[in-house]
Amino acid sequence: DVRSFARAASTMLPELAKDYVRKMVIRAGSGAKVMLVDAETKQYLSTVYSQSEVLKQEVFLVETIENEQVDKLLHMKAVCFLRPSYSSLRALCRHLRDPKFGEYHLFYTNTVRDSYLQDIAQADEQELVKQIHEYYADYMVLDSHLFSIPSGSFEGVGGGGRSASSSSAEVSSFLCAPYTDRQNILSDVDRAVEAIAALLLSLKVRKPSIRYQRSSDVAFQISESLYRLTYCQGDGLFATERGSIEPLVLILDRTSDPVTPLL
Repeated sequence: DVRSFARAASTMLPELAKDYVRKMVIRAGSGAKVMLVDAETKQYLSTVYSQSEVLKQEVFLVETIENEQVDKLLHMKAVCFLRPSYSSLRALCRHLRDPKFGEYHLFYTNTVRDSYLQDIAQADEQELVKQIHEYYADYMVLDSHLFSIPSGSFEGVGGGGRSASSSSAEVSSFLCAPYTDRQNILSDVDRAVEAIAALLLSLKVRKPSIRYQRSSDVAFQISESLYRLTYCQGDGLFATERGSIEPLVLILDRTSDPVTPLL
């Protein structure tokens, strides 16, 4: 995994992550609920909530959205906590065409493309989707100031799935080769950028000042993509009040770390 440190004046990542999940459940309203997750959000949920804490939120079942064998429980509401990937889109559309639950409340961990929303609207012929929200939780919380970005083993936004063996090889190549062809690591770079952007949005900070390790091609590619996303493509999302502290995003390459091998 690509690991990064996140520091904010008064926000701790575990509390922020719990608050996101709590808001999802509250927005779905009272009554029995099932939480539908994908492979990545399931891991996210397990790091911030225990099973007993989930039950206290009137969530009586946590199920992967890809599971087609789930029983029909039309009296329950489905709180869908998903990454905006095409695999979760396909699984959601299958649910909407052959519904297992009475209502679907959609919460995505990052920004959702217009084409994605159009596909959902076409599949939702019975008008079961009650709301769609973007909650920027596209990273794994490990500690108060530490998060991890799943890389390679999960499907990125708009990307295709990969086997575990090939994923391990790709992640190793991504982390260990300072100079490599951009096309070979494009999906991992995009995944890292999506997670860093989600972190900045969840902490509600202004556009960052980006610095990177000059000798690393990977660090340069991540920095370039992050700059393009925050200053060009997502200009409205990162607009904040004047006078707010400008965060510094410092991107370093672990292959040039002189300390860790000595520990």
